[in-house]
Amino acid sequence: MKPELELLINARKLIENPECWTQGVFACDEDGFVTDIEEGVCFCSMGAIIRADGGLGNESYIAAFGAMQSVIGNSTSISRFNDTHTHAEVLAMFDKAIERLSK
Repeated sequence: MKPELELLINARKLIENPECWTQGVFACDEDGFVTDIEEGVCFCSMGAIIRADGGLGNESYIAAFGAMQSVIGNSTSISRFNDTHTHAEVLAMFDKAIERLSK
């Protein structure tokens, strides 16, 4: 399996449950307070990708980011999409990116 595909699958799993998804911040702790990604239990799309990747900027992160961005287009960012769409729409974004990387 491609590392970027595995990264997106793992990131999606982090936010699959609506209680583990957030908007407006990368990560929250169990009490709903903003925290570092390493300490988080709730994540936005980007926070989940960063958490699943373990850091920013490696090749799998860049490829995963590109696949997500190709789904939503260049008129908005992944973070903005996350913050302006429903949980179901965000999961659908992940699903489309995962499907593209699976080919």
